[in-house]
Amino acid sequence: MSTLVLRLRTRDGMLRCQVALDLTADQFWNQVAEMIKKPRNKFAILDAQRKVMPGTGTIMSLGLRHGDILMVDYQPAPPAPPAETATPAAGTSAVKVVEEPVDKDLEARDGLIKRSRDPRFCRHGDKGMCEYCSPLEPYDASYMDEHKIKHLSFHAYLRKLIGVNKKGAGASSNPFLHPLDAPNYKVKVPCLGGHASWPEGICSKCQPSAISLQRQPFRMIDHVEFASADMIESLLGFWRQSGCQRFAFLYGRYEVYDAVPLGIKAVVEALYEPMQSNASDGLKLDYVEGVEGGDEAAKQHLAHADAAAAACGLVRVGMIFSDLTDDGSSTGKVQQKRHDKSFFMSSLETVLAAHMQRHHPTASMYSATGVFGSRFVTCIISGNADGGIEVDAFQVSESGVAMVDAGIVEPSLSPAQMLVKPSTGTLYVPDVMYQDKNEYGATVQHRADPAFPVEYLLVNVTHGFPSTAAPMFAAGSYPIENRPAMRMQSDRDLAAYVHGSARPDPDFHFLVHLHVTGVLDATQFRELAQGLVQRSVGLDENPAWMTLRAILPAPGGAGGSLASPTAASAPWGEYGGMEQPAHPAAGASTRAWNCRHCTFSNPPSAADCEMCGLPK
Repeated sequence: MSTLVLRLRTRDGMLRCQVALDLTADQFWNQVAEMIKKPRNKFAILDAQRKVMPGTGTIMSLGLRHGDILMVDYQPAPPAPPAETATPAAGTSAVKVVEEPVDKDLEARDGLIKRSRDPRFCRHGDKGMCEYCSPLEPYDASYMDEHKIKHLSFHAYLRKLIGVNKKGAGASSNPFLHPLDAPNYKVKVPCLGGHASWPEGICSKCQPSAISLQRQPFRMIDHVEFASADMIESLLGFWRQSGCQRFAFLYGRYEVYDAVPLGIKAVVEALYEPMQSNASDGLKLDYVEGVEGGDEAAKQHLAHADAAAAACGLVRVGMIFSDLTDDGSSTGKVQQKRHDKSFFMSSLETVLAAHMQRHHPTASMYSATGVFGSRFVTCIISGNADGGIEVDAFQVSESGVAMVDAGIVEPSLSPAQMLVKPSTGTLYVPDVMYQDKNEYGATVQHRADPAFPVEYLLVNVTHGFPSTAAPMFAAGSYPIENRPAMRMQSDRDLAAYVHGSARPDPDFHFLVHLHVTGVLDATQFRELAQGLVQRSVGLDENPAWMTLRAILPAPGGAGGSLASPTAASAPWGEYGGMEQPAHPAAGASTRAWNCRHCTFSNPPSAADCEMCGLPK
C-alpha cells in the first residue's frame, strides 16, 4: 500500500486525509494547515497518546497506520460581536423577515377555541371553568374530527410545533431551534465527511434520506374566495366562443378565515390572462417564471400586470385554467374528466404548480431561511358528475415541491402517475415509498418503481364566493388583454374609458393596459389606481386622472395616439388559420372567415361554422 487514510479530529468535525507513505512530516503539517485554513503556528497535531507530532521524518517512520486518528487542536474562533438589532425570540429566524399582515395578525392572537358552558357535564357556575368548557388548542384533534377539518391551518400547525418544542417531547426537541424546516432532497454540497463533493463522492451524511409519501397534516392556505363570479365567466366566455382552453393568474390579498382555527383565505379580486397559445385540448404559456427561453414580451407584460396589481394593494395569489369539453348533447353540459377514478391534477399540471409555488414562497420568521412553503394556489375549471361546471382548488405538498426542486420527478404519459427519474452519475435519487391498500383491504407499502400516484402530492383547498359581494373591480366591457383572436386593446379603448364617465367603475384590465403604455410614472399611476378602487373618493381632484383626460383625445375628436407597446407591436396576425381585422365587429359583415377548428371558409353572416358546427 503506497498511500493510507488518516482521520483528523478537529473542533469543527472529523476530516479525512489521504497521504503517501513517503510524505515528509513537514509536508503533512502543511497539508493539514491547508485543510483547516489555519497557519502552522496556530494549531498542533496530537497522536493517540496526546503527544505533539514531530515535524521531521516521514509518515512511514512515524509509525502511522491506515485509519489512525490524529487530533488537531487549535483555539476556537472568537464569538462574533453582537449585532445592533433586537435579539430574536426562541425559535425565530435571525434573518430580517417581512411577513404578510395576516401573519402578524394571527401571531398576535392566542388562537384558543372558545367553548361555552356544557349544561350536561359542567357542575360550576357561569364564571367557573372545567375540562368540559375550557378553551381548546387550535390543533385539537377531537375538534378537527368533529368539524371534519382535514388539514390544520398553517398557524395552528406552527403552534403545535412550538408547543412540542417547549414541552421537550423527544430527544431532539429544543425551544431555540426553528420549528419550520422545509424538506430538501438534494445532495449536501460540500459535505463535512472529508470526501470529495458530489458527484465525485457521497456518504450517509450528505445523501438525502428515503422519501416516505404521506398526507400533509397542514396546508398553507385554507380557502379561496372569488370576489365575484364575473371573473370566472370571463374565462368561460372565451371557451364558449372559441372552444379553446384559457389560463389566467389570480390577483388578490390574504385575510383571516374564521371557518377554521387560525385560518387564512385568499380573496381573489382580479384575473390577468398572460400571453399564451390555446387549443381545444390544452394551452401553452409564452413565458413561465424561472424557465429559460421564454418570450421577452410576455415577461414584460406580466411585470406590468404585477405592477398594476401592486398599485391597488394586490399580489399574485395563484393561477386558474380551464379543462372543458362539451358532451355533445347540445344542452350546455360538459364531460367529467377529473374524478377519483382518473385524476384531479395531471402530473404535468402538478409540476407546473410546484414550480410556481417555489417561485412564490411565504415569508416566515420561524424558518432558518426566512421563508417556508407557499400560498400560491392552483384552481381548475372542469366538469362535475352532473355535467355542470365547477372550480377545484389544490396546492402541492412541501414534499412535492422539494421533489420538483431537486429534479428527481417528471411528468409521465399517464396523467395520474408521477415518474421518478433513475439515478445517474450526476443525479442522486433516493428511494420513494408510499402506502396503499391492496385487494384485501390491508395497508401495504410500495416502492415508486418507476412511478407513484399524483394524489400523494396534492393538498385540497376549499373555495367559494362571499355571501355579500363587494368586489374591488366591476364587471365592465373593457377588452381583455392578450386575446388576439377576439379583440385587441387599443388607444381608443383607453379614451372611451376615460371620457365615457366622470366616475367610471374600476377595471383591472384598463389599469394593466394603461401601465403598459407608460404615460404615467409610478407615483401618478398609484394615485390613479387608488382613486379608482376607492369609490368613495372623487376623481375630479385626482391629478393623475386629470392628466390622463388631457392626454387622451375624446372619442371622435382630433388628437394623436399613445405610443402603446401593446397596440403598436402586437399584430393581429393569424390565429388558428383565421386572419382577424383590427375591429372584428366592423369587418365581420364584409369579410369571410375561416373556422379555427376545421379551417372551412364561411360566409360573413354565419355565426357558426357550416362544416363542423362550432362557434365562430
